[in-house]
Amino acid sequence: MIPYGSLVVYVTPNKDRRYIKRLEEGQDWHSNDGVLSAEAVHAANFGSEVRTSLDIPIRVLEATLHDRLKGLKRQTQIIYPKDIAYICLRLGAGPGRTIIEAGCGSGGLTTGLSWFCGPTGRVVSHEAREEFMKLARRNLEWAGVGDNVEIVHRDIADGFCIDNADALFLDVRTPWEYLDHAVKAVKPGAMFGFLVPTVDQVSKLLMGLEKGPFADIEVCEILMRNWKPVADRLRPEDRMNAHTGFLIFCRHQERSADFEYSRPLGTRQRKQEAARQARLAESGANPYDDGETAIVFMGHGTEADSNAVYRKMQDLLTNDGHTNYFVGTVEASPSLDDVLAAVKAGSYKKVVLEPLMVVAGDHANNDMAGDDDDSWKSMFNASGK
Repeated sequence: MIPYGSLVVYVTPNKDRRYIKRLEEGQDWHSNDGVLSAEAVHAANFGSEVRTSLDIPIRVLEATLHDRLKGLKRQTQIIYPKDIAYICLRLGAGPGRTIIEAGCGSGGLTTGLSWFCGPTGRVVSHEAREEFMKLARRNLEWAGVGDNVEIVHRDIADGFCIDNADALFLDVRTPWEYLDHAVKAVKPGAMFGFLVPTVDQVSKLLMGLEKGPFADIEVCEILMRNWKPVADRLRPEDRMNAHTGFLIFCRHQERSADFEYSRPLGTRQRKQEAARQARLAESGANPYDDGETAIVFMGHGTEADSNAVYRKMQDLLTNDGHTNYFVGTVEASPSLDDVLAAVKAGSYKKVVLEPLMVVAGDHANNDMAGDDDDSWKSMFNASGK
């Protein structure tokens, strides 16, 4: 027996068309296939067939979360079920969890989060436009969820209305502008998720994440291709749900120069890290610039007049305000002794060594980071740095 008030999916023989309706006492369903009695549906079970007044069989199914998401009324582009499922998984939506959302729109993701968080969870959604708030609330009530959802009329440029959340998701045009507020709204180590539709938005967001306490970054898109379920002619459908947006996930994570330096990097990773450090230096947000860390670049050096470029490089760094950056060479000047003296003159608690060479293999592995007593690493350790 199907209780009144249930969301029911009616499937007709005509091209397997599907209609999702709420079963109400005395409210029969009228269609081109005839009238389907509410009383007859109430007396049936999910998964059965009920005949209309024209004696046409209609399949009666229970509405799943997927059905409810596809049946939402929308005034905005909603997040697709294929994306919602992965977002909920990555954010860890579940019982007892508190999830912050911004940009609820028509309430697609809000519905999914509410479903997975259940009665003991909590979803706090922020929406700047009142008409979307009202639509999202109506959709939640229609889908049979939302008791655990609070929708706040708020521009997140003013910050989020709660803190200490377990995870946070932003579906806004410029998420990189709200990262500082996002960090304040969550627990240490919390998950973050973002959705943006274009590549340049992803790049701007990644640059923003580089500057803050974020790690474990993932960028992906989910493409879903159905196959025709015909056993002897199995092949893909002609259409598919392809790109609907880029998903970006990361964790709140304190970052240190020691951890970054301890990573073994290949050639490609070294180039990427150098580019990242250059961007951070340009923006003034380099994590090495903490007042306690000296950055020492080890060049090769030469007896030729061109060796003057190293002194010039040191002068440029100092004049630009990078007073914790030092340049030395293996075979000329500034020498290791010169750099040691300059670093000792500062109040630095740690030193990060970086190769300044096109090809750095043996010099980096032995002269810079080797365990021999005369390596740069050993000499700095011996000096107490």
